Amino acid sequence: MPKKHELTEFERGEIIALWKGGHSERNISEILDFPKTTIHDTIMDYKNSEKISAASRSGRPPKLAERDIRRIV
Repeated sequence: MPKKHELTEFERGEIIALWKGGHSERNISEILDFPKTTIHDTIMDYKNSEKISAASRSGRPPKLAERDIRRIV
């Protein structure tokens, strides 16, 4: 099984295109070699929001403020 990684917009587009073309989730999983749950989650996200881009993540806040970084430089 491949390592986990974020799907690219192209990969998400492929999933949605195959789904709109009438393929089942299982068939899409076999064609693209992604887990069936990934295919299902991608299709559900598309149904709910009509978007194929990934949700933005805030990440960890920086330890230094912008002014501190300027002062160090």
